[in-house]
Amino acid sequence: LHTFEHRHIVRATTFSKDDSKIFTAGHEGKIRIYDLKKPEAEPTICEDKRAKIQYLLTPSESLIVSSDDKEKMIKVWDTRTLKHVKSLETSGVIT
Repeated sequence: LHTFEHRHIVRATTFSKDDSKIFTAGHEGKIRIYDLKKPEAEPTICEDKRAKIQYLLTPSESLIVSSDDKEKMIKVWDTRTLKHVKSLETSGVIT
């Protein structure tokens, strides 16, 4: 059992497809990527300071999909570059 420390409330979590990583996010706008093979290591971080991330999904090893609880938008992140690569507008808030 391992505890991953956060300074803010975690609102979303998901595992990678191979269960080797865990992704966490919240209202601070950071997606933290923890390597479960090296739990003591610092996480890799994707950051969007304006986002209040509420939902996460990992459709592949190289992509993270996130959604804010207020925006009508889905964001796609590339885990290889740690950059936001695409935004998809929706007709309503994602729940």
